[in-house]
Amino acid sequence: MMNQTHLRPHGHLVYRFQDRFFWCEHDDVSSLRSRVSYINTLINHIRQTIHNRAQPLTLISLGAVGLLMDSFIHVQLQGNGYQDINWRVIDVEYGPDGTQRCLSHRDSLDAFIALTKEKLAVYGSDQRYFNTFMDGNGATNDRGRGATVLLGIDPPTSSSQALGMACFDPQSMSVKGRTVEDITDANRLYLIACDPELY
Repeated sequence: MMNQTHLRPHGHLVYRFQDRFFWCEHDDVSSLRSRVSYINTLINHIRQTIHNRAQPLTLISLGAVGLLMDSFIHVQLQGNGYQDINWRVIDVEYGPDGTQRCLSHRDSLDAFIALTKEKLAVYGSDQRYFNTFMDGNGATNDRGRGATVLLGIDPPTSSSQALGMACFDPQSMSVKGRTVEDITDANRLYLIACDPELY
């Protein structure tokens, strides 16, 4: 992964890029090592539990942003013979209706659409996706078609928008996010409490 990507600083943050895909690398979010471990563990688990490679597989990515991790997962799944891979990518950066707020996110989504051969749906909040259970489409169809995997290595929040609001003191609790006008545009609240030495 190190040979396939490069780092770009932007203000106080550093981003890891591969073509138009990216993720943020910062002490306040997942490290490169934890992401690599997550990807490998996920792929091994799918290989061990979903033996029919032709069965539809839907991956729901919470906090997808620049889709770098998702692109690595997709390529590895294809390399392991999975043929019908569908993606549901969810992030506040995509806006309430799935419309991208930032050109770099649009670029990442365009590249991911090409990579997945358009087997992709974009949502600005997890409620927008999961509420489709009640409408009889979307999430219900995904669940009925085959295996569904929920991915969430980082809470679905915006580092770029929350930088000024986040507390980087390891002895303090940090809460990051963005306010929304309509409750249906909100993501769930994620509270993570742990010993700073373990984070």
